[in-house]
Amino acid sequence: MRSWGFPRHFLQPRKWLPKSKFPSPYREIREEIRAITNNFVEIYVITPLEACEARDVKELYAKARAGEIKGFTGIDDP
Repeated sequence: MRSWGFPRHFLQPRKWLPKSKFPSPYREIREEIRAITNNFVEIYVITPLEACEARDVKELYAKARAGEIKGFTGIDDP
């Protein structure tokens, strides 16, 4: 999230309105990005893990469960 939030900090003075969406499970990082941007909007969406896995055409959840992907949100990371 930091890698996406930091460039927004530089684009805002130029009147650009960059839009980003990403899972952000850590409050500390959300607060950090909110502090350096003036138009941070947080939208909370809760989706059952089963629904996420059912929609996963790339099978990333299966790979995370098998241990092939570490730090995957919802599996071994918040």
